[in-house]
Amino acid sequence: DALVPASTPRAAAPKRPAPPRAAPIVPAPPVAGAPIVPTAAPVRPTPPRGAADALVQEARVLAKAGKAAEAERAFHRALASDPDHVGALAGLADLHFDRGAYPKAVDFGRRAVTLAPKRAALRIALGDALFKVSRFTEARAQYQQADALGAAAAKARIAQVDAKLAK
Repeated sequence: DALVPASTPRAAAPKRPAPPRAAPIVPAPPVAGAPIVPTAAPVRPTPPRGAADALVQEARVLAKAGKAAEAERAFHRALASDPDHVGALAGLADLHFDRGAYPKAVDFGRRAVTLAPKRAALRIALGDALFKVSRFTEARAQYQQADALGAAAAKARIAQVDAKLAK
């Protein structure tokens, strides 16, 4: 336990043995008739939000200015940058609704609601598009969800669907 003078070189510490390597995980071969269960969802890199956000803002300005075709192109560019951009999906749903292309409005509206199910305004817009394509029961379900989320406009729309269904 004597102190070693600073000028004396210290002996190297003994090396610890390397920990044993784990065997690679090899999936079991599939069993006939057994369900295929995914082990992990594929991870998609997150695109930069700023580019898509800027394009959506540009598209909204164009839409307000009455330049629907240019707005649509900007919304699609935003989706190319971020395929799950709720604002771009909702914007396209609105544009198609305003043009009377209700089935397309339903498609884009449904995608937006799937990504942001707690946004009542998206559910109202989807319900409106569903109403226009005579899918009244589905429209009512969207309005009911919007009502549960606190949308003031939902009750009147539910009454409108109920009147239509009563005919």
